[in-house]
Amino acid sequence: FLLFLTISLALATNLTSCSEEDIMDSNVHELSPLSFNAAPATATRTALDSDGNTVVWKATDEIAVYDFNTTKHKFVITQFDKSNAQFTGKITAKKEQFLAVYPYSLSAENLTATGEISVELPSQQNAALSSFASNLNISIGKGARNVDGSPSNVTFYNVCQLLKFHIPEYASGKIKQIQFYANTAVAGTMNVAYTANTPVTTINQNGSKTITILPPIGNDTFAAGTYYIVSAPVVLKGFSMAFTCDGTSYTLSSNSTFGGKAGKIYTLGTIDLVNTPKISAQH
Repeated sequence: FLLFLTISLALATNLTSCSEEDIMDSNVHELSPLSFNAAPATATRTALDSDGNTVVWKATDEIAVYDFNTTKHKFVITQFDKSNAQFTGKITAKKEQFLAVYPYSLSAENLTATGEISVELPSQQNAALSSFASNLNISIGKGARNVDGSPSNVTFYNVCQLLKFHIPEYASGKIKQIQFYANTAVAGTMNVAYTANTPVTTINQNGSKTITILPPIGNDTFAAGTYYIVSAPVVLKGFSMAFTCDGTSYTLSSNSTFGGKAGKIYTLGTIDLVNTPKISAQH
């Protein structure tokens, strides 16, 4: 399903539309305050609550805003109640259009020469039970401030796909690490173009074909339950997963072809310690 959220932008100062002369003005690098309320639309996901469905914001969430003036600006949460949040920051004065990225930490300092956003999807990810770690599922939106100062609406679209897997009860507390192997890059540097109605993501093929999934922060093993891997939105022509349990290494594989759509969840299946072949060494 499509992952997106709508945010309402409220200007903290009265601004008028800028002309070409305004852009060339010597005051173009001045910053003006901007606050917006972020509330989820249908099927939005930045993180999941324990029910595996409800959108949640974290008090530490940060968003990067680019106003096409070279560098990004940090917006932080000033108010939130799980599904709704108010972000506040500053952008360059007299700039009308902007791009925004969640999370701040995974976005590059500058836009590319062609105006694309460069983001870095980690190849090592800490899992989260019934969810995925916060500050991981990258989302991007674009907007423009209204001339009259009224709130603008910005829709964020997730630019990654999610790979869902399940650990059964009898394997709870036995698996310390999982490695997901693909035949194409699934993590690393991604460039996102947002010139059409929705963003288009391209993964650098020098990126990692492996994603290492570690237990939730503060845990040494995986508890039974459902987990998600955040992957670049690429078509996967088969995959394998390797994991270690009580000192024994296992691997499972599939020749299925699937994936390729950002904002979608693809189910990998259940990790089976009974029927999965044992291996002497990992890949």
